[in-house]
Amino acid sequence: MTNEPVVISIEFHIKPGHENTVRDGLTRALQASTDPALLTGQVLVDTADESHVYAIQTWASADLFHAHMHAAGGFDSLSSVLKTEPHVVLTTVHSRR
Repeated sequence: MTNEPVVISIEFHIKPGHENTVRDGLTRALQASTDPALLTGQVLVDTADESHVYAIQTWASADLFHAHMHAAGGFDSLSSVLKTEPHVVLTTVHSRR
């Protein structure tokens, strides 16, 4: 891993009836985070399917993101309300506008 910032995209498919709980929980966790390695974050909802949610985060490095996820126990606390395991993609910024 490198020490450059990474943009993390985490895709969630939420079971029916749990959409608000998961979205609100992700939003609260993002807003309450005091981890200085978390540089930015957003929770996005698919306009065609409200059970399809993305958490987009910029972390100071991939190593720091992985350390955070390990300390937080990964996504185990969400397993009962998700249709599938979250899909996590780590990217680096290639260009900006």
